Amino acid sequence: MPDGTKETREILVSQLPVLGVGMGYRDPIGDLILDRKDEIDFLEVTADHFLESTENRKKFLDKLRSEYVLIPHGLNLSLGSAEGLNNEYLRYLSELVKHLSPPWWSEHIAFTKAGNIEIGHLSPIPFNSESLSAICENIKIAIEEIGFPLILENITYNVDLPWSEMEESKY
Repeated sequence: MPDGTKETREILVSQLPVLGVGMGYRDPIGDLILDRKDEIDFLEVTADHFLESTENRKKFLDKLRSEYVLIPHGLNLSLGSAEGLNNEYLRYLSELVKHLSPPWWSEHIAFTKAGNIEIGHLSPIPFNSESLSAICENIKIAIEEIGFPLILENITYNVDLPWSEMEESKY
């Protein structure tokens, strides 16, 4: 198991392929993206836009996949939730990631549900040992279920959280 040292992080990152120039896919500029196949090497796709898709949407995703490497990016797994992951979302996300077979997938370090209520926002987790334990367990479960490398993305903190007992990592 990785020990979290700088050397370990560098080894893990060096095992990921270099994909070139990429961008986030957005429907309003989809035609422009498809017209620039020679200038774009990969696309990040918002997983939520392709979960439980219609047949037409699935066909479109497969068209994108035939032209680009696609990196799914989740928004609602709720990795930081103390009550555990959104299991239905995890199941759909796992199916999507396995279908796309990307070099990695990504998700936010945040929680999006509390008290089994979807809050509709990427909310910050407290910097304390309880939150750290919960997020580590949730990440372990997600990685085991999905089976592809996970890239974690932090979120913006607009205020200092008063209940924090540790600092956000500098790495």
